[in-house]
Amino acid sequence: MFISFTCSPFYEEGVGVGSDPCKAICGSKITKEGLKDQSPSRPSSRVDKQDVTAVMEEMQAKMEKLQDDMNNTMQQNEVSTKCISGLDSFEFSDDPIKSSTPSKSNRKKVFIRSRLLSAYIRLLLLHDYLKRNKMALWQDGLNGKVVMVTGASSGIGREVSINLAKAGCRIIVSARRVDKLKSLCNHINRSSNSEGLALNAIAVELDVTANGANIEAAVQIAWDAFGRIDALVNNAGVREEEWEHTFTTNLRGAWLVSKFVCRHMIDAKQGGGSIINVSSIAGLNRVLVPGGLAYASSKMALDRLTEMMALELGVHKIRVNSIAPGIFKSEMTESLIQQKWFHGVISRTAPLRTIGTTDPALTSLVRYLIHASSEYVSGNVFIVDSGATLIGVPIFSSL
Repeated sequence: MFISFTCSPFYEEGVGVGSDPCKAICGSKITKEGLKDQSPSRPSSRVDKQDVTAVMEEMQAKMEKLQDDMNNTMQQNEVSTKCISGLDSFEFSDDPIKSSTPSKSNRKKVFIRSRLLSAYIRLLLLHDYLKRNKMALWQDGLNGKVVMVTGASSGIGREVSINLAKAGCRIIVSARRVDKLKSLCNHINRSSNSEGLALNAIAVELDVTANGANIEAAVQIAWDAFGRIDALVNNAGVREEEWEHTFTTNLRGAWLVSKFVCRHMIDAKQGGGSIINVSSIAGLNRVLVPGGLAYASSKMALDRLTEMMALELGVHKIRVNSIAPGIFKSEMTESLIQQKWFHGVISRTAPLRTIGTTDPALTSLVRYLIHASSEYVSGNVFIVDSGATLIGVPIFSSL
């Protein structure tokens, strides 16, 4: 079957904008220009000890104010401030520079050290915030977002659905195995709403290998469940099987679901949306493995489909990106991951020497691509594989 976007099923209008989430966390950014702008005016060639002491006292006061501000900020976010408790013992000497006529180099060192200390405090606070609040990452703008996930009955799709629900999203889980979907919805609804007043997850039976009319009907049910869909995660896929079935599931299914969801997004004039296609490292030029002809070809085609959809849908502020995972635990990879030799290969060849877990390796990226912070990101393939494909295919006999 030949699939073409020459006659686009999508309409036209709009563009997207970008934003910077880091500034909200860090408070500000320290740059070379910033240091130059904030540096004190050049002192006269003659500076006495009293002047230097005054400058040091002023710096001490600023540092104390900075620490108080940071403490207040961390308390508001209910984050522990243990990371800065060590600063209580930090004091400037009453006689920081013993020479009555300090050199220009000494004054410069004092100034630079104060700036470095300020930057260090900010890094400590950011590290502590991210470490203790993993679920807060890309969460502020996700509450209330409606996300549809295909292939959600197990593996990556299931974990992504649970993670997004924890971030405050309302989830539409879809797959063929309705019993597993109902179990997933019960888990999400019990965890996110103890009072049971509203459902945060609903199940929609969807076979992505079905004909267009059936897929369109399933998408309509999904849309009507919450009255909108803000993001779609095309995760449904199969391993190497018969050629037509593999392409129907991995490529045609993603295209049809995306087409019908995007039509609703455009008709509703909701200001855009996000489509995330779960591809594979098997579709990359740098890692080709014998025996995966249909699977690798379908995933490579899915990445090109992502680029073309991004090109056509950008005018509607709909962003389209692919995620190409390496080997993560799922029903398709479970037997492989259990093999000791496989872990030996990873520990010797993968640059990061580890196998990732869906949460947070993939879930954090999915959150970002749904979050408003990615409004300027479209048409990309994000590789998440511990760097394993950088070396190509390892020669197992040499390991």
